[in-house]
Amino acid sequence: MTEKKIGRPPKYNSPEEMQEKIDLYFSTLDEEKPTVLGLCIALDLTRQGLLEYADKPLYSDTVKKAKMKVELALEQHLYTGQVAGVIFNLKNNFGWKDQVEKKITGDPDKPVHLIAGEMPAAEAAKVYKDIMD
Repeated sequence: MTEKKIGRPPKYNSPEEMQEKIDLYFSTLDEEKPTVLGLCIALDLTRQGLLEYADKPLYSDTVKKAKMKVELALEQHLYTGQVAGVIFNLKNNFGWKDQVEKKITGDPDKPVHLIAGEMPAAEAAKVYKDIMD
């Protein structure tokens, strides 16, 4: 007895077939910038569908390279000065983050204790006193 496949058949039978649609999308852009949603529309996929193809080993590189082209266009737009929307897009679609570095210095012979979260002033004073003693 053969197993029945459940669900919709795949939209693309090979990465090459998908790549043809991707190439067509990028070649038809005139003045407009490429977008992830535009890529999805060209591929006749939802955003979730594109993510699912990206998780398939056979299609992973194809999708990643297409998204890299979109990311490149966004990154290049950062030099125009109108960047708030671009930064939002890069953070939400491409994993970009703001990075904050903090340097903590102190006596090299004493350990540095970090206390996270909020605590009442009296409790913080007690912790500070315990650390310093």
